[in-house]
Amino acid sequence: MRVRMVVTAVVALTLAATAPAAAYNAPGPKWPGATIRYYNAMPAKFDWVVRQATANWNRAGARVSFKEVPRRGAAQVTIAFGDTKGYAGYATIGPQRGAYAHLAPYQRSASQGGPDPVLGRLLTHELGHVIGLDHVGSSGCKVMTPAPGNGCAEPPAGYFNCSWLAADDIRGAIRLYGGKQRKPANKYCLLEARPPALDVRISGGDSVGSPVQLQWSVPAGLRRGVLVSVRVYPAGRCQGDEQVGWLDGDESVSPNQGSWRDETGSASRAGSYCYEVRTRNQFGLESAPARFLVSRPVPSPVIGDMIEYPNLYDDYHVSATLAEGTYLQAAVSPPGGCATAYDPSGIDYVFRRGSGLWALRGIPEGAACIAFFAVDSDGAASAAVTREIVHAARS
Repeated sequence: MRVRMVVTAVVALTLAATAPAAAYNAPGPKWPGATIRYYNAMPAKFDWVVRQATANWNRAGARVSFKEVPRRGAAQVTIAFGDTKGYAGYATIGPQRGAYAHLAPYQRSASQGGPDPVLGRLLTHELGHVIGLDHVGSSGCKVMTPAPGNGCAEPPAGYFNCSWLAADDIRGAIRLYGGKQRKPANKYCLLEARPPALDVRISGGDSVGSPVQLQWSVPAGLRRGVLVSVRVYPAGRCQGDEQVGWLDGDESVSPNQGSWRDETGSASRAGSYCYEVRTRNQFGLESAPARFLVSRPVPSPVIGDMIEYPNLYDDYHVSATLAEGTYLQAAVSPPGGCATAYDPSGIDYVFRRGSGLWALRGIPEGAACIAFFAVDSDGAASAAVTREIVHAARS
């Protein structure tokens, strides 16, 4: 909705709908000359927003540009937080005395300042009104829709669209001022420089129950809002598999903490894991990773009593204590030739009978060596624990 104020003021409401969706809406009138002088009355922390919004129009290719002046009295337009009649933004259309582009005052306290693509796109929309453009329909990613930003693809984390203007927006400006559309050199621009990687040191993690400890020094000049992210992956991540999903962690801690101790589920599991440490800025952009491959051998079982022929079905009952998450397996070999490595394709001699109790079946009569292994859910096996036996015939 366009509101025509008393006398000559023509005001555009950011969230009101008017024009058809088919094309730009450039009622004008245009400003005389090719330069619109503006005074920036926004707090300094919003300089990025003003700079990006004016630059969007200045490099679009229309023969009109915004130029900042240091005094309000020398300006033709004032950019400020001000009265928006309850809307997110509010601006005069075309040249007139006291022209302005306002953003709602509540956004001053809601935003932290600095790079803010949402406010930047909104101010770009309001400056579109200032140069003489009105709303277009609500469909498509055009800055002059009543809700700029709706329908636009999200850029990657840590980036913003180098231009918020669609071709239709630029054609409207060129319709008023002449010129030729210019495309930005890049589609996406960094919101903030990529944070530096940390110099990380690792200790522990060489056995089940010995948690990994990561320590780092805080780089000089680290920006506000940067966090340290720690994730635990399968071992393949450290071997170049970038597609493998993380298992534990994704913990974000302050860099000033200086260390991280593994209290995830991985700390109590045997096997090989990749610990990955990155810094992440406030916009989600991450540093290059520091990665550490940690291997925890599966603890060998503690074998207790072996009772021969405890019932009509089993050859032996074996009491065994195993690490959490592991189960018992066995290999039978001739005496003096005990197996030293677990073969998952071998005969399955072992059956669970209860907590800490296992049965052996299929053991040949006579002298033999039984090698016991603890095996985890990934198939990793412990070192062997052997018992030389002489298995009597069942009576």
